[in-house]
Order: sequence, then structure tokens, then C-alpha cells
Amino acid sequence: MKKVLAFILSGIMIMMSAATVLAVPYGPDFGAAPKTGAAIVIDGERDAVYEQGLQLKIDKKLSPDQSDQGGGGTAWLLWDDTALYVFVEVSMLEDYDSGDNANKAVEAPWELDNVELLIDFTNEGERPIQYRVNSDGFLNVTLPDEPWFNGDEGAPYVEHAGKKSGLNYTVEYKVIFASAIRDANNLVGMSVGAGKTIGIQMMVTDVYGGGDQTNYMLIEGVGPWATGDFGWVTLSDNVVGAPEPEPEPEPADLGAGGGDPAEIPAPVVEAPAAPVAPAPQTSDATTIIIIVGAVAAVAGIIILRKRKAR
Repeated sequence: MKKVLAFILSGIMIMMSAATVLAVPYGPDFGAAPKTGAAIVIDGERDAVYEQGLQLKIDKKLSPDQSDQGGGGTAWLLWDDTALYVFVEVSMLEDYDSGDNANKAVEAPWELDNVELLIDFTNEGERPIQYRVNSDGFLNVTLPDEPWFNGDEGAPYVEHAGKKSGLNYTVEYKVIFASAIRDANNLVGMSVGAGKTIGIQMMVTDVYGGGDQTNYMLIEGVGPWATGDFGWVTLSDNVVGAPEPEPEPEPADLGAGGGDPAEIPAPVVEAPAAPVAPAPQTSDATTIIIIVGAVAAVAGIIILRKRKAR
């Protein structure tokens, strides 16, 4: 009897292990951010390579009671070995950050027109790091369980820039991986590279009506601090914007009269490509594991019933 029960339990445990392997990150999949092979200048102007980045629309209302007028923006994401690059173009209903309202940049930054970039680097529902830049280009950074850093105090964590033209403005971020890993307690020892998934949310705050009304626009219609509902972005190994290789020189035309052999370039011999090992078929392997576990469990139940019938 004990052996039969152990047989059944083993089958169930195999199926549970397979389900764990199939687990996916939190929230919706926003897609893959390519790796940039081009140097990006952080100046508030969109470099050409961003056109090949992951594009996200920030146009979902936080509340159905919000105005349907304007607001929102579009973001482009890229990365390299040192940083995550995010460029955002925003439209607003009213320029509320000028003049007497500028002091709120430090005292109450959430009451101004701004873009918030929220990143859960673990993608496990942890408290995110918040990078906020208002329409006048002023920066606030908030680490988990830390007070926020204003202006130049946030420079170790993100390089940023912004430009405003009428009722439109841009915000550009270079989020530095090393400083986040160093100073955020929940990220110590984390590594970043191709295949890494990060939880992400972005919110555009659009203040209008003399400061009495506000629109909040998100990538997805969930609360900005609900990290369990953040979408996730995969850092892809697809490289974009890399410089074109130098063309090979044309062979010298010796013509009928020959030519100087010293001027003839040596032929270029390409080394044979190394064989590429086939990628492991984790989905097929997992399916086989589930089937084996199920058969084992059913077989155990049949044996147990036959023994009871005797």
C-alpha cells in the first residue's frame, strides 16, 4: 500500500514541477526591447536608432471619469550593457509647470505635468524604482524605502534630458543599471543581460484647468504602484543601429598587360562558422514530463483499486 501511494505522489509532484517551469512573469507582455549598437546622446532629441526600439503607447486612462481630451504620449525603449534608454514624447492640455508653479518640482512633483518611469528590476512584484521628469526637465528619483532625490542628487541613477515646445515636450532617460543594483537593497547581486525581464509601468500626469483637474495616462489601465500588475519587457539580444561593415576592396584590374603583383590584395578567406548547438526544446521536454507524471499517477490508482477489490 505504501509503495502504491508513493507512486501516486511521485506522479503528482512531477506534474507540479512542470507547472513551475511553465510559470511566466507578472502582468502583460509588452514585448522585447532591442539592444542598441549605436551610441545614444541624452539631449531630449530622438536619435534615429529609437525608431527600431520597442514602442509603447501611454494612452490608457487611469480612471474612466477622466477627460477624453488630449494628453498621453509614446515611448521608445532600447538597452545596452550599462543602461536602459527610454525616450518619451508627450502632449498636454495646458502648460502648468511654468512661473509660480515651478516650486512644486521639489515640494509636490506629482502635482505637475510629468512622466513617471517605474521599474521593478526583479519582475517579482517588488517595490519599484521611480524616475520622474517634469515638462521643464526637473528630475526626481525614488528608491525602494528611501526618500526621493531631487535634481542633481538623482544623477548617479539616471542621466536625463527634456525639451518643451508649446504644449508638447520630450523626456529622455538613461537608467544606469550599476547604481540601481548597488543602492537598492532588493537588487544586490542582480545581473542584467539579454533575456532578462523587467517589470515596467509609465504614467503621464497632465494637469490643466488652472491646476484643478488632472489626467493620468498609463501603458495599461492599472494602478501605477501595483507592481504585480506591471507589464514586463524582455531585453533582447537583437542588436539594432550597429554601424555597417566596411566593404571589401575591389580586386585590381590587371587588364591585358598584367600589373604589379604587389598591388593585388590578398584574397580574404573566411573562417568556417562554428556549429551552433540546437536550442533545448524546453516545451517538448516539459510536455513529456507531464505525460510521464500523469501516467504514473493513473497507474498507481489502478493498482490501488485492484488491491482493494481482492
